Amino acid sequence: MKPRFISRAALLLLPLYLFCGCSGLPFAKKSKANEDFANSSLASAESVQAQQSPFVMAAESSGNVITFAITNNSSREYTVSPYHFALIVQGTRRVVPYSPEIATIDVPARLGPGETIMGRAIFNEFPAPEGHKLVFKPDSNACFAVITSSFNPLKTVPKNYSAAPKKAIKASKSR
Repeated sequence: MKPRFISRAALLLLPLYLFCGCSGLPFAKKSKANEDFANSSLASAESVQAQQSPFVMAAESSGNVITFAITNNSSREYTVSPYHFALIVQGTRRVVPYSPEIATIDVPARLGPGETIMGRAIFNEFPAPEGHKLVFKPDSNACFAVITSSFNPLKTVPKNYSAAPKKAIKASKSR
């Protein structure tokens, strides 16, 4: 499959399209109800994403390797390609779409109804991608996940852990 070249205008409109769909474009009508909903303190990004997207996504990184999982909650089967992924840089509106020159993405070729797939992504320009957003958009439905660090000390500590050691363990001398 030959990579398609995207014009600069299309690249500038890509962040709007990814997050807002057609309603985010400058010529779209805005209603009072939409503005009230956007200003509501109850409208969080996660709840809006869960209502609009048939996908649920989670991503974590270890170094520059991003491991992600996507669950399809719809009754439709989707084909999955590395070209369906992008990275949004934390604190900016910069979108880094997949390109073989800047990223490596290993992902299964299809996502069936009710299935969960796992994949791996490496964006060469980002050695520490924590805090950035990984976007998956196979068609008009998109989802994203904020990339977290895979090392979480709270996850590794057992529930019955006590701060005081019960028994001292001496290290053996190496010869």
